[in-house]
Amino acid sequence: MRRAIAPFLTGLVSIQAQTLLLREYIVLFGGSGLSIGIFMTAWFIWVGLGAALFNSSDRVRRVTTTHINELLLLWPVTIVLTMPVLRAIRQLTGVAAYEPVPPVALIGAALITTLLFSGMTGLLFPAAAARQGDKQQDSAIKAYWAEAVGAVIGGGLVTVMLYLSVNLITQIGIIILITAILTIIGRFYSQKHHFYTYFALFLTMVIGFSLVFAGSRIDRYFAKTRLYASTRGLYFVSRHETPYRVLTLARNSGQKVV
Repeated sequence: MRRAIAPFLTGLVSIQAQTLLLREYIVLFGGSGLSIGIFMTAWFIWVGLGAALFNSSDRVRRVTTTHINELLLLWPVTIVLTMPVLRAIRQLTGVAAYEPVPPVALIGAALITTLLFSGMTGLLFPAAAARQGDKQQDSAIKAYWAEAVGAVIGGGLVTVMLYLSVNLITQIGIIILITAILTIIGRFYSQKHHFYTYFALFLTMVIGFSLVFAGSRIDRYFAKTRLYASTRGLYFVSRHETPYRVLTLARNSGQKVV
């Protein structure tokens, strides 16, 4: 049962990360069939390349399998690292909020947004699958089953949090803490635990709790950077999270606009 935790986590965490990153990407670059298609294509490109790298390189396979605990712990932290990069890319496009973003910019933003998380997903899932059994077919079946269960639970969890209007940063913190707790329950796969295993666990817990308890303040700062990345001459007033959309109230020459 403990061996199923890693593939279970890949499903649980990846579906939540995909939802949050896609939502942020749409908020910054506009929601359309084109942008969603580009984002999903970029997502699976990096997943495929990560899996291909795992399959083709003995060294990568050995390192990923040996250090799967540390990688699982640090994996959701990449979501946080992606957020400021995504805003910087939006600002570099120089496109006003009311204008459509060119396809080239959409493609570049999607590839950079999904690079860290999706690339690591492509490495982690085959590493987790390899630990499920001696026979390759059996291990793949067990891994996909565990991942599917995790994806269903993760999808339900992120849906509930969005319905309750939990802010983006707090959601990421919760995801990080869930990953850390499940890794602890699994009691680690490797028999020998090095210092950096416990350091990764400590770092993950600190980041997770910090994001949960300071989520509102950090999210407010990110809301300002999101506004300033796509507009000029507006001043941030407030941000409102709803199950349907993210609303930002700004001021311009004495007038308030949404």
